[in-house]
Amino acid sequence: MLYSSGASKFVVHNVAPLGSLPIVRQEFNTGNECYEKFNDLAKQHNARLGPMLNELAKAKPGFQFTLFDFYNVILRRTQ
Repeated sequence: MLYSSGASKFVVHNVAPLGSLPIVRQEFNTGNECYEKFNDLAKQHNARLGPMLNELAKAKPGFQFTLFDFYNVILRRTQ
């Protein structure tokens, strides 16, 4: 919708390490450890995000993006 309205430059961030968030650690009683099932899902999503955006850039003239690594920013803050 944004692209079809004329937007061509985008900033996209990947998914945070959801299993490392304090609320998730508390809910799953992991103590100081991350709940790796959620982190694994985030990693799977993030691994596919870059290639998908690259394909979109090939298919859409003028489409440009910057991918912000939100996963590692949050992981460093929660470790």
